[in-house]
Amino acid sequence: MPIAQHSEFALMDKPSLKRLFIPALSLKIALIALVLATMTAPKALAQTTGVPTETGGLFPLAPGLTEESIDYWKDYSPTMITTDKELNSIFKTMKGAKMHSQCFNRAHVWTYEASQKYKRDHQRELRLMKVFMFYSTPFMAKNKFDWWFHVAPAVFVGDPGTAAHPNTDNLLILDRLAYRQPVNLWDWVRYFVSMQGTTVQHAECKIVHSYHEFVRERDSQTEDCFQIIVPMYYHYGPDDFAQVERYGKPYKDLKWSMDELDRAQSEAFIGSLRDY
Repeated sequence: MPIAQHSEFALMDKPSLKRLFIPALSLKIALIALVLATMTAPKALAQTTGVPTETGGLFPLAPGLTEESIDYWKDYSPTMITTDKELNSIFKTMKGAKMHSQCFNRAHVWTYEASQKYKRDHQRELRLMKVFMFYSTPFMAKNKFDWWFHVAPAVFVGDPGTAAHPNTDNLLILDRLAYRQPVNLWDWVRYFVSMQGTTVQHAECKIVHSYHEFVRERDSQTEDCFQIIVPMYYHYGPDDFAQVERYGKPYKDLKWSMDELDRAQSEAFIGSLRDY
């Protein structure tokens, strides 16, 4: 069952007066502090460098690339989990996070620690996925919000298919801060579409295979959201994707960057990465 929907999202950009209030200050000073904090707080998930953001237009693909040739699953074979015991063990590995943490940092630490524990317990690799969900521009305008993407770990429990044709019926989402158990892709989408003000019985994001494809279609009047399914090593999706698609960099190395993990751990969790 989902937990209360105000677990993280209502507090991303707008500090409350209660959090800023210091009894020794006058009300006037406290209000000034609130205004300044709101003006200087970083916009959620938009701290990219030279990368298309939620207000950016369609960018040129790097020489030699086409949307059809982009394959984030290149040389990556997702693990299929076939027992409830293994599935629940992976999910329970995912620890509680700070209330104000960023989703991409949580997902990165969760996948790393789950993969390390699984390798210790089973003497084989666990190759999880991540699902990036991007809202369309009309959906954001209709519901009057500027939080534009979310990401969570995921695992296949049957044939994963391919990058071009992922078998989403076999995909379960492991979003520890939103749910208390693994959920199917469609329930997860419905939850995050509904929490922005549009209550729906059935929601479905269009599956795209590149960030460029999302940017090209983001103004669609017929889509509420889009999804990209990628290996677990992709961290801050828009930046990672643009390095490949816009700047022609190689696909993400299929190994962990400890610098990325340390930064993610520091922002999203208390303490240190767990060593399995």
